[in-house]
Amino acid sequence: MTPPESTPHLEPAPAAADEPSRQFEELSRIGQQATLVGDFRRALTFYRRAHDVAVLADDPERIDRAHLNLSMVRVQLGERKLGEEGLREILLRSTEPTMRFSAAYNLASSLRKQGRYDRAMRFARRALEQAGELG
Repeated sequence: MTPPESTPHLEPAPAAADEPSRQFEELSRIGQQATLVGDFRRALTFYRRAHDVAVLADDPERIDRAHLNLSMVRVQLGERKLGEEGLREILLRSTEPTMRFSAAYNLASSLRKQGRYDRAMRFARRALEQAGELG
C-alpha cells in the first residue's frame, strides 16, 4: 500500500496576492483626487471602498489609513462628530507618526473652526510633537 500523497501547498500568484494592495491604492488615489478638488461626497465613496478592501485583506495599516481618510472627509462634509471621533480613535490606536500627525492636525483644525480654541491648541501641540518625530 502506498502512502497517500499530500496535497501541495499552493501559494497565490504574486499578482493575486498584490491585488488588494493595488485596489486599495487606486481607490485611495481617486479619493484623494476628489478631495483635492473639493468633491467630498465622491471622496467619501472611494475611501469607503478602500476601507472595505483593507478590511477584507485584514490589513491593519491600510484600515487605519482608510479610517483616517474617511474621518477627514467627514469633517469636511460637516459630519464633525463622526469625523472627530474617527480622528481621536486614530490617535489612540496608531503608533505611526504620520498617521498620528494627520489625525492631530485635522482635529486641531476642525476644533479651531468651531471656536473651541483650548481643545484645538491641545491637538495642535500633539501634531507638532508628531511632526518632530517625522524629522
